[in-house]
Amino acid sequence: MNRYYNLKKEYNNKVNKWVEEENKIFFAFSKEKYQEGLKKIGLQKGEILVHIGGGGYVKKGNEKECEDVFSAFEKVVKNHEQDYEFMVHAFEYELGNHEFIITGRVKDAIETLGLTYEEVENNPLLKAALEEAKLKQIENPNNY
Repeated sequence: MNRYYNLKKEYNNKVNKWVEEENKIFFAFSKEKYQEGLKKIGLQKGEILVHIGGGGYVKKGNEKECEDVFSAFEKVVKNHEQDYEFMVHAFEYELGNHEFIITGRVKDAIETLGLTYEEVENNPLLKAALEEAKLKQIENPNNY
């Protein structure tokens, strides 16, 4: 296992626990799950529900807290941005997760890390880490 994967797994566990325990957000892809979600968050008459994308809904006023929870991992990545090995692992994992070997595209993987393509291109360490990760993905696409 690599450090990036371990940190991402730890973060995902925290997010899942927060989603389950705080009852401030729900995800629904059917009418039944939507109705269950309304009950879960305790939406009262007169309160406004906000769709945040990806099937997610929150009460108006809770958007910022939800955004903070879901974007916290980008700060973790930023703290490791100058750690070459960490960034190789991060790029390699996200390239695999976003099917780079099939699409040849890197943009979604980069953005998942809270970076832009321009930031990576203008940072020699990040650019080299991305290139190494791409080679690793090509050599062994199932090892991420």
